[in-house]
Amino acid sequence: MRAWRALVPRRPLGRQLLGMRFYSDASKPSSPIANPFEQRLQGLVKEYEKFNNIGSQVSADEARDAEGVQFNDERHLAPDLSRLRVVPRERAFFMGMPAHEEIMRTLNDLTMKNQTIPRLGRSEIEVPTWLSLNEYRDMLGAKHFKQKYYRELLSSLNDLALMDPQLVPSSVPDALSRFVSLRSDGFIAKKPKTLDEVGRAIAVGRRKTASARVQLVKGSGLALVNGKPLDEAFERPADRDAMLYPLKVVAGEQSYNIFATVTGGGKTGQASAIAHGIAQALVIHNPLLLSRLARAKCLKRDPRVKERKKPGKVKARKSYTWVKR
Repeated sequence: MRAWRALVPRRPLGRQLLGMRFYSDASKPSSPIANPFEQRLQGLVKEYEKFNNIGSQVSADEARDAEGVQFNDERHLAPDLSRLRVVPRERAFFMGMPAHEEIMRTLNDLTMKNQTIPRLGRSEIEVPTWLSLNEYRDMLGAKHFKQKYYRELLSSLNDLALMDPQLVPSSVPDALSRFVSLRSDGFIAKKPKTLDEVGRAIAVGRRKTASARVQLVKGSGLALVNGKPLDEAFERPADRDAMLYPLKVVAGEQSYNIFATVTGGGKTGQASAIAHGIAQALVIHNPLLLSRLARAKCLKRDPRVKERKKPGKVKARKSYTWVKR
């Protein structure tokens, strides 16, 4: 066995065995036909070449010149096509709800592309009535539908519907129209406010329990609150600064006259309510100021209110002094 292994080289066995010669003695070679051992080796060489397909491979030129081979025949491609993997048409094919995931991908792409567009409050724009859960499930053709999918859809639809109608691209209403219920009047946005016949911008602002009606006109910086000058209406400098903050954001302290009527609340709430109304009136004068005022958080109403008193407490959170006995 060791002598046989010594005869096996590292190169292919058939190539080596073809060049071997065997002798019965040192002087006279034996006939390869008469030697049974050499016949057996030749048989092993043929089996080895047949098994490894040695000697039967042809070059590309020989195969191209072969007669009877139709290279345009699609049957030659069938073995290759059978090994190819079919790519799904939808990206979410292997997810639990492919149709819903594809819709959410489209809506999320619209949200990312238009994320710089400011959103308005629900009181400023009318949001349409969306498809109900059963209607959306029927649209997808799904038998088993989880409610969390419907909540995801409503969240994206409401976010896109609250975009400023003056800045929103046409692709957003087109994408939302397919989700509007037949019970709704459609995607209707409130008509943007404009100046009246004398050039006034009228807006309403609110803060806590205070409500202010503001009239803003081009002028020299005059401000009247309930018919009183600003110094008499608000004695504290902090309240006056809070009221005029939207004008400072747009550098228009000396460009507009303010006539405000405010009711309810205290001085702090009244000053913030007038500021809220001034910011909305500035957008009516110049819609391009909307993004600047939105970044300064002047257009959104401050939702903070006084916290209610709780039972067993002096105030909202203050407790009575603890006495041991």
